[in-house]
Amino acid sequence: MAVFNPNSIDFTKEEINAIGGAIIERLYMNPAITDSFFMETGIKKDKQIAFLGRMLTDLGKGSGGCDPTSSTPAIAATQKVWSPVSVSDRLNFCWETDVKGTFFQYGLKNGIQASDLIGTDFANFMEERTGDSMEEMVHRLAWFTDTAAAITPTGVVTTGTDLAFLNKLDGAWKQLFAIGAADPDRLTVNTTLQARNAGATLADQKFTVADRDAKVITEVFDQLQKDRDERLEDSGDLILRVTKSVWDQYRSELKFANVSYTTEKLENGIDVLRADGIEVQKYSLWDRMIRKYFYDGAASFLPHRILMYDKNNLGIGTEGDGNFSSLDIFYRQFDKKVYFDFLLGIDVKVLENYLVQMAY
Repeated sequence: MAVFNPNSIDFTKEEINAIGGAIIERLYMNPAITDSFFMETGIKKDKQIAFLGRMLTDLGKGSGGCDPTSSTPAIAATQKVWSPVSVSDRLNFCWETDVKGTFFQYGLKNGIQASDLIGTDFANFMEERTGDSMEEMVHRLAWFTDTAAAITPTGVVTTGTDLAFLNKLDGAWKQLFAIGAADPDRLTVNTTLQARNAGATLADQKFTVADRDAKVITEVFDQLQKDRDERLEDSGDLILRVTKSVWDQYRSELKFANVSYTTEKLENGIDVLRADGIEVQKYSLWDRMIRKYFYDGAASFLPHRILMYDKNNLGIGTEGDGNFSSLDIFYRQFDKKVYFDFLLGIDVKVLENYLVQMAY
């Protein structure tokens, strides 16, 4: 028989009274945006990007005689324009509705100052979480936005997604898809990879044991190197970046084929695999965002992606100094609320088509 009748006494829980008593969900170790893009800062208005090409005219048809005929040189000139769009948001917190009655209350100021949350554990915690969300926002804007997201591609955007998060500008992938469509040499075609991406369900999109034995990704990488422009091959800032799905598949192929490889986690949170003279970077952030924003209820939109590019060829233009995590935090006594504000200007450009090679 129990010493105490559990129905006669209310044994209440011991409540925690500080943030240190809570288990805080770990954040993803996202790479810095500058690990993927160069920054062009201080753009206050549309700014021209001019491209001067190679000479289109062949030289050397003269025979060296007197009064030679002159050739007429022709050099192609094109342009793009930095046009940063404004992106902003505001969060506000009230001590009575957001903090009172929680363990954060123990860290509040006293008396009438209790409503001023600045400097409290609650404000510090929210600043950390807001900074993490802003970091992912910039990656989403830079890679996945599409000004036509409201209408195309049909059925791709996850149901219920607020399109305002996706249609601010044309991000890098929107531009890369256009480059591949206009210049087939820049898109390495592999029928198995394309078949997996086109799968009707998540199960259909997974790589199979047969894919592993056929070394599908190994073959794609081999094709990728053969297809790339010589100027990309000679780049000093060459990056081969892939989704986690592709990285895992490649490692599996090497492992079961008994091919030697090494892996390393860089300080910026990027995993690197090196084999046969190839360095492959795993970019798990792509996988997470594709699953979150581009899932039609049955399958994801192009979950397996490979991009080889010169880092100096993908740029972000901004009105500010390139610090995308800056928050304006202030307390307004009028309504007794603390506000987190931010406003940034951002644009993305893939500069020269020949300095990218991709497969998807």
